[in-house]
Amino acid sequence: MAVIKSFKKSESIIHEDDSQNHSFFIIATGKVKVFITGIEGREAILAILNEGEFFGEMSLLDGEPRSASVKAVENS
Repeated sequence: MAVIKSFKKSESIIHEDDSQNHSFFIIATGKVKVFITGIEGREAILAILNEGEFFGEMSLLDGEPRSASVKAVENS
């Protein structure tokens, strides 16, 4: 089942360590950043993803908590 969702610039999509949400996302439009938050609260950006790219597959496949956070860099 597919559901279309929209996220505004700077809106959080996935939170690191979330064990409740196992959705898979495909970016139709926009741009997102994948990041982890360090001990001191600083973000370490792992990737910037654009249209046609995807994220969330690991948690969907292994059922484990999210390994990173994802936030919209622009309306997506």
